Amino acid sequence: LCLRKFDFSTSGFDAIFVLAVALLSYALPTLVGGNGYLSAYIVGIVMGNKKIRNKTALVHFFDGLTGLSQMLIFFMLGLLAFPSQIPQILLPSLAIALFLTFVARPVAVWGLLSPLRARLRQMVVISWAGLRGAASIVFAILVTVSPVNTDYDLFHIAFCVVLFSIALQGSLLPFVAKKTGMIDETGSVL
Repeated sequence: LCLRKFDFSTSGFDAIFVLAVALLSYALPTLVGGNGYLSAYIVGIVMGNKKIRNKTALVHFFDGLTGLSQMLIFFMLGLLAFPSQIPQILLPSLAIALFLTFVARPVAVWGLLSPLRARLRQMVVISWAGLRGAASIVFAILVTVSPVNTDYDLFHIAFCVVLFSIALQGSLLPFVAKKTGMIDETGSVL
């Protein structure tokens, strides 16, 4: 609402304002014991579906910020991974990645989006894209450093699942999007 009504005197301040809103949407629920990740995600969905000024520039700014953040996270995570521990969890990781890709994600996407009357081709692309990358590894780190004790090497398993997912799904996502006709030729973010 503020972004539609208020005009910043200097260009670029709207990006700083949106970044501050994102930080607050995480910090405030965390302060009262809520889930900051979920709050920031919901705020992002709401703001992304609103018509706001300079939306194209904001999307490009946050895409760049996301790319930079993921590169930094992958670099730091690479320092935490031990290649000597990967061979022993390679097969379970592959099984988990295949199960997520071909069973769990499509069932979850269909269950969530079919009541909303989403088209089948939309559901195919969404289930193929899935949750992968730095976010899932960060969640694995949170489990690893929590007081919960497990017998499994969750960090390295999540790391391998992400690598499989990026290699399989990430490399084939443009192909799947093109085959399902889900590429927006206009490139508009509005």
